[in-house]
Amino acid sequence: MHLGELIADLEIERIKGEVNLEVEGLAYDSRKVESNFIFVAISGFRQDGHQFIAQAIEKGARVIVMEKDVSISIPQNVVLIKVPSSRLALAQLSDCWYRFPSREIKMIGITGTNGKTTTTYLVESILKRAGFKVGKISTIDYTLGEDFSPSSITTPESQDLQGILKTMVDRNLDYAVMEVSSHSLALHRVEGVEFDRAVFTNLSPEHMDFHKSWQEYLEAKACLFEKLGKGARKRISKKAIVNIDDPVADYLIDRISSEVITYAIKKKADVHGRILEMTFRGTSFILEGEKKKRINLSLLGLHNVYNALAAASIALEENIPIYLIEE
Repeated sequence: MHLGELIADLEIERIKGEVNLEVEGLAYDSRKVESNFIFVAISGFRQDGHQFIAQAIEKGARVIVMEKDVSISIPQNVVLIKVPSSRLALAQLSDCWYRFPSREIKMIGITGTNGKTTTTYLVESILKRAGFKVGKISTIDYTLGEDFSPSSITTPESQDLQGILKTMVDRNLDYAVMEVSSHSLALHRVEGVEFDRAVFTNLSPEHMDFHKSWQEYLEAKACLFEKLGKGARKRISKKAIVNIDDPVADYLIDRISSEVITYAIKKKADVHGRILEMTFRGTSFILEGEKKKRINLSLLGLHNVYNALAAASIALEENIPIYLIEE
């Protein structure tokens, strides 16, 4: 791919070298660099990619993207690109490299402190029951239709994420359902991903080892909803699905420009759950939307009723019959 095309949308502070060249790959891990690759040096939590620029060049990197100046000798034929954020640049380069895969598949992103994984699995199950081909990206595993592989982190690094989405598109999947962590939002891992549905489950004071304050944590979550619909390329109306029983719901809703679908147990909402019975065998509740249906949930606890309501809200917006949701 032509370098000029790849870097067209990057915010570039300084560039040294000729951009009229073809590159054959992209990597943020110097061990994966091959001849004529772009190497993006990321400042990580354990290691700093800027320390491996020389190694990347030795392995054949033709272009170096970095956010820090380095005091090493750079060959004349290597292009240096200085950017404000290497992580943001990696996300933008990856999106372009894989030909913007999120524009070719319906994207559902689920964020919140708790409930992301369960809700993701419930949504996947309902969509499959309705006959759709579904890919999933979660804390536990990635599924690509019928294939799956274990996961090590909630949301993959941007290049890995775009590669997974490209595989889903190549396999003609209908939906990609994924967990979106606050870390991934703060670290630009989902930058460029065009979500069609964004779900907020809840917010509680966790992950404060990463986020410096409660407000910073909240802002990271809000980022997913603020970007919903902005710069959209797909002709799909964007919708946010929000748990309005959570104390920060109003704050989030004020930041959303797309249509908002609400769900709740305590408050009046578009999708409401009225608890009938909670036992050690499961929970029964009435799902109340445009229609009403008794749901017998094998999962235990009130928190799983919220997860089920989130999944049902998505399914109803996708025009899936309520009897399939019940199943």
